[in-house]
Amino acid sequence: MESRKQQEPENCAVGMATAIGIELLTDEQDLELQQLGSFNTETSSWVKTPAPIQKLGGLFCDRRYDIVFMSHKGLPGLPKR
Repeated sequence: MESRKQQEPENCAVGMATAIGIELLTDEQDLELQQLGSFNTETSSWVKTPAPIQKLGGLFCDRRYDIVFMSHKGLPGLPKR
């Protein structure tokens, strides 16, 4: 959030999840979910990551071209399979 001063988000994914009483999925859980169907084909979902990675901006997952990707805002998408 600190790096987005011009368009600072109102909240973070962890805070929003906590506010409604849920937890973010881990990247492993997201991959298991993707085995049940095609999810996140038009959007991405933030996933639970260790604190050192959260401080760098966190990780998100999505499905493009029928491949599940895990990405970081500053890195190219890495296929998860």
